[in-house]
Amino acid sequence: MTSVDGRIPTAGDIAQFYETRKRVYGGLLIFVAVVCVTILAVPALRNRLTGRVHTLRAAIAGESRPLVIQVGENHEPLPPEFTRPAPPASPLGLVAPPPIRKTADGAIILAPSDLPARAQPVRAKPKSAAPSKMEVAADQAEPEAQAPASNEPQYKKGKIEQEAYDLLLASNPSIGRMVNGSDSALRFVSWDAAGRGDDTYWVRLKFQPQGKPEAEYIWQVRLESKQITPLNYNARSIS
Repeated sequence: MTSVDGRIPTAGDIAQFYETRKRVYGGLLIFVAVVCVTILAVPALRNRLTGRVHTLRAAIAGESRPLVIQVGENHEPLPPEFTRPAPPASPLGLVAPPPIRKTADGAIILAPSDLPARAQPVRAKPKSAAPSKMEVAADQAEPEAQAPASNEPQYKKGKIEQEAYDLLLASNPSIGRMVNGSDSALRFVSWDAAGRGDDTYWVRLKFQPQGKPEAEYIWQVRLESKQITPLNYNARSIS
């Protein structure tokens, strides 16, 4: 055996070579031992290493398979603790949707009992030649009983409405000039007011521009605090 420079190694060179190799191998052994002890001592590292080993083995061996769930394959009833209670009846009288049933292959079926009953046709009541007085009175009272309560403001003119109207004119000189006809292109038509509770009134002014339909200007007037608030776009456009 010769060395790199071509000379024959001596016994001292051979002993030094084996000593160096022994130190390198010893250092590697200590490093591996420290790493292994650390992995075994720390649960997070141990679990991560175990998971990666299983993943690599499954990928190399081809053990991974897609997860397949057959819809409707389990026909056994659910345990009582997993049973969902029936929804409460709707106060509006809405019909609850029929329950969904599936076959083993996943097809959705509806039993005849699950279908909502068909509405029976309404048969017209035959009219007699001369209706009685009771029938006439019932026909006249029925629209009044079925008429919905309207929340629309009832505009009118009165003493308190006049007070709200005068307060509106005094609060903004521009409104007074419009009412008095300062703008020839805008004609004042009428005014009225509607009570909205307590001392609050909605004052409505109607103007008609030339060649256009009437336009409404509505303000909210509070009599006690004398607070004026425009409610619609036309009223807010008046400075």
